Amino acid sequence: SLNYAFKNLGEPDLIKMDIEGAEEDLLTKNANLFKSKNICIIVEVHSKKIEELIINKCNEINYRHIIVNNDIETLNIRKVQFNRWLILEKNY
Repeated sequence: SLNYAFKNLGEPDLIKMDIEGAEEDLLTKNANLFKSKNICIIVEVHSKKIEELIINKCNEINYRHIIVNNDIETLNIRKVQFNRWLILEKNY
């Protein structure tokens, strides 16, 4: 778990998530952990629904988001319909 990792390895400044659809689960289950931290999170998302759920949860814990779109060539190479990155950081 993230809580275990933070206690045993220390708190990171940056977390990059590319866990093929489990990002929503990880972020929602650990929202309170991030609420009290100042950690930048970069998340790859493959659906608008998951993206919206993550953004809404992050708004609740005072994190802002920046959306980074992949270019059309990358989408064609990877053969996916939706692929973006979210940069989530504490909103001051």
